[in-house]
Amino acid sequence: MGSRIQLAAAAAAVIVVLAGCAGRTDPPAPSAQPPLATPSVAEADPPAVESPVPANVPVPDIDASAYVSGGFAADGAGGLGTIGYGWADDSGAVIGHLTVDHLVRDTSTPDAVESDHVDFHATDNFPMPPNPRVRVLKTTGNVDVAIVAPVDDNLAPVVELSDGTRLIATDYADAGDITVGQRVCHSGQNERTATMHEVCGRVVEVGATTQCVPNNGSSTCVVSIRSDRSDGYPGDHGDSGAAAYTYNPNGTITIVGTYKSANDDTGIGSFEPTYAAMEAFGGHPFTTRDLPR
Repeated sequence: MGSRIQLAAAAAAVIVVLAGCAGRTDPPAPSAQPPLATPSVAEADPPAVESPVPANVPVPDIDASAYVSGGFAADGAGGLGTIGYGWADDSGAVIGHLTVDHLVRDTSTPDAVESDHVDFHATDNFPMPPNPRVRVLKTTGNVDVAIVAPVDDNLAPVVELSDGTRLIATDYADAGDITVGQRVCHSGQNERTATMHEVCGRVVEVGATTQCVPNNGSSTCVVSIRSDRSDGYPGDHGDSGAAAYTYNPNGTITIVGTYKSANDDTGIGSFEPTYAAMEAFGGHPFTTRDLPR
């Protein structure tokens, strides 16, 4: 990974100007699984919500020997998608990586065949991790998230974008932390999204914050975002599973969820929030809060 990872605020500012956010459900092929329906949202222009993290908080120093915890292309029974970010247990120990359930489960079939592993793929934009295949550890029928085994024994709380930029995850959203107006971004392995490196948008609707139950391929806790790109592009096939995050003033990120689907006609995308996965699996996103002090 080279010298120790340092993320400058100036570099983050260049990234932030990229606009748009979301992506579509990721079937093995367009004919195998139609895009998931996107919840309807109010036609409102929400106010911007600023991060509570002070701008002068130092950027953490990350061990250069640690492998990134998120930013890979992989496929399973449900097709091609993105592996989003690291997942830790309640003690802070890394369990694996979070992605979407519909990557490891073929939801286009009545019996929803589930794979016991995912295979990673090197692309023009994402590297091949140390282990080309890892086991599927946990899935859920309630929330569109799954946990796969880690690609390396030593992971850094870092999400890598398609241009190689590494974003340090310093925090994650708990129930009540996601609000209308927040700007949320993601980077995924879809060719168009990968060319942009990330796409972003504003939260327009927040679902339930507890008791996340199935709701038309999503959960009742799903969060909706509207692309802020001038062309309305919200992302596309293959982006599902990517980390959804907000930027902090010092250039680090807060993980807010797992990107899952979008509707090109409306520019509306959605993600399963972090607290939905926390409710389903226990534990939390792996961030610098879990590193030894």
